[in-house]
Amino acid sequence: EALNALYQAIQAVFEDAGISDFMNLPEEASERKEFAKLFRELNECLEAAQIQGFSWKQLEYSFTEPETNKSQTVKVELDEQTYNVLLVRYNELFGGDGGSGGGSDEVPYDIPGFPIPIETGAIDNDYMNSRFEKFKKILSQGGLAGEELERAKEELHKTFATLTQEEQKYANIFLNDILRGDVTPEEGKTFRDYVTEYMAKAQDDRIHRFAIQFGLEEGLLRNMMSSHVTERNINEFGRFDKLIKTADKQRAAEYFSAIAGKKLPPPKVNILLDKLLRDFLKQGGFDLPKNKDCAITSRQKSGIELSPPQGDSQDDEGRLLMAAED
Repeated sequence: EALNALYQAIQAVFEDAGISDFMNLPEEASERKEFAKLFRELNECLEAAQIQGFSWKQLEYSFTEPETNKSQTVKVELDEQTYNVLLVRYNELFGGDGGSGGGSDEVPYDIPGFPIPIETGAIDNDYMNSRFEKFKKILSQGGLAGEELERAKEELHKTFATLTQEEQKYANIFLNDILRGDVTPEEGKTFRDYVTEYMAKAQDDRIHRFAIQFGLEEGLLRNMMSSHVTERNINEFGRFDKLIKTADKQRAAEYFSAIAGKKLPPPKVNILLDKLLRDFLKQGGFDLPKNKDCAITSRQKSGIELSPPQGDSQDDEGRLLMAAED
């Protein structure tokens, strides 16, 4: 009963935030803190129940009330799949995906508790892949199964809740690529295989674009990215100093000046580059705030070739503008 009460309270937090199926975290910090508090309590309650013999394989329990001698049956509303979804959401509060490493040491706001490691294989991907196989089968029937395809797509999409927000992003991109006919699924590859490939390709491109944008030695940048640096070890053996010395100061000046809308002096450019590079390394990479006048492509030759903005980076751009005005 205590487990059900805590689960219902968590449901209420997400429902009040307008989120179905626990697909993502609430936006408000107060809602996130409440979820964190409730989930910690739920996890403690679950651990106590497991000591007493609770198992996910059995969600209905009968017992006799000592005072009334009446038999009662309690059904646990929370199942293992939903618990794993909540566990993924909880770990996202700490800026991570369940202990995979890398990223910042800092929690963005005061969150009670600490991340809970997700055991390898804890989240069963069989159901997600079964929905993927069903979706592929109906898709192969062409225009004869419009409504059925939409239902299969919705069933598959609901399984995305077991993915981190970053994984969900690329799962949706992959799904849309299939629907547009840009990608033909291969036999033997699971849905998560594709998500992993898409994420790896995006990260590879992200690192390449960052290196090109600032003229950094790409090999050094990739080595540091693979080391999952933190604030404490970022300059271990002088590696950060060595990397930033390879930067093209002219490219950096053009980039930050275009973001700020005015020409910035070299000392300010150096400060901004240092901060941006540190953040990029500690956060495991991100899409650069782009300005149509300063995005350099890898196809540039002697001069600067402009490329259009990519993605929504307004928040990052705003932070850069504030830093540039300091």
